[in-house]
Amino acid sequence: MKENENEMNDFIKYWNEKVDFVVIQDFMTPDVEGDFESLAGKGKTNHYNFRCNQPWQRLYIRGNGDVTPCCAMFSSYLKLGDTTKLSLVDLWNSKEAKDLRKIHKEGRYHENPICLKCSKMSG
Repeated sequence: MKENENEMNDFIKYWNEKVDFVVIQDFMTPDVEGDFESLAGKGKTNHYNFRCNQPWQRLYIRGNGDVTPCCAMFSSYLKLGDTTKLSLVDLWNSKEAKDLRKIHKEGRYHENPICLKCSKMSG
């Protein structure tokens, strides 16, 4: 966002010392995040054998400090925790993160209502 572009270099510098790499994404408004049908599409067939790799690869830190396991716009509903209360290591190793990885590993992602709506897992 133009309002805080001046903070980007400090943000990257701060996190570069703590993570493997930093990615800055475009802002997505909350009204888009809640519109699951337009994101995942109506009437799509979900692939139950799909296994998402994101829970093993990354954590996403939202502007308010919330941490989510993936880049999906509506992943804020899959909050793993908050960087103001827990370290990234603790969030990575949390019960919530481990449980999410387990259902994906076992091909049961559809048991998570947010993962079920993901457009990356729909045909």
